[in-house]
Amino acid sequence: MASGRGAPKSVGNGPVQRDKDIVLEGNRGLSQRASDTPFSRGRGWTKLYEPVPPRSAPPTLSSLSSQRSGLLLGEHRVRVTEPTKFPFSTVCDLRFHDESGHLWGGTGTLVGQRVVLTAGHNVFDPSKNPRRGWFPNMQVIPGLDGDLANTPFPTVQTNVFRSTDLWTDQSSDQWDVGAILLPSPLGDSAGWMAIANLTTGTLQGLAVHIVGYPVDCPGAAAECGPPGTTMWMDAGNIVQIDGQFARYNVTTSAGDSGAPAIAVFPTASDDNQFQLVAVHTEGFDLQTNRGVRITPELLTLIQQWMADSVPS
Repeated sequence: MASGRGAPKSVGNGPVQRDKDIVLEGNRGLSQRASDTPFSRGRGWTKLYEPVPPRSAPPTLSSLSSQRSGLLLGEHRVRVTEPTKFPFSTVCDLRFHDESGHLWGGTGTLVGQRVVLTAGHNVFDPSKNPRRGWFPNMQVIPGLDGDLANTPFPTVQTNVFRSTDLWTDQSSDQWDVGAILLPSPLGDSAGWMAIANLTTGTLQGLAVHIVGYPVDCPGAAAECGPPGTTMWMDAGNIVQIDGQFARYNVTTSAGDSGAPAIAVFPTASDDNQFQLVAVHTEGFDLQTNRGVRITPELLTLIQQWMADSVPS
């Protein structure tokens, strides 16, 4: 199987920049140029630093999910009704089988023509793949809206993955990030999202949205379709920066692993108004969920993965 790993501290050329907001630009894709941005549609996008209403106390949970999926904080999610419009079109439903043939689901984000960013445990998990650790294959479906037979963009299969050495060798939660390298330029049609390495000062209190494909659909049966095939979104604020982690009071559940934490910057250029600032990875406690923030080291590593995705 064609797989690879990156070293988070030894990739790329030149010095790592710190204490400065850095953005890798996004792209709306060829089919998205005429679409409008979905500001202020019902419970739509929360603009930069706009506070999200406080949550009531979360319900008592009898057990935690066996997946690294995040915990329900109380149901506030809303269905994304236009998943083919940018930036939702960049959010991908992931379907992958383990070595035993069991089907798993997750979420990823197109961040380049041929690169999907996701959680490391969506591509490498020895508990499910004891022989090699890497998942044998992956199906990537951007903008899916409940109908697997009629997808709005091409569905791409691949078995080429990247992750960090600190995840694959040491299971370090702080480096639980991976990438899916695609054999075709899916981002040209679906677009790709900007990635932002923001300083701790910028991130603290920032309004973010988690957009993903939860397996336990939070809506009515008529809204859900087959498990993990409809896109849902919730908003909250980053409440703490803890090393590599960003913790936020946003509802997530199984299937959201790898989802983007998106901040909205309305004054940025059209391609860069929506910026991925963290990759959702897991539940932390009953009050917050958390993801791995985009740091200078991780941004450098993602740039290397982008370079790896270019056909030789």
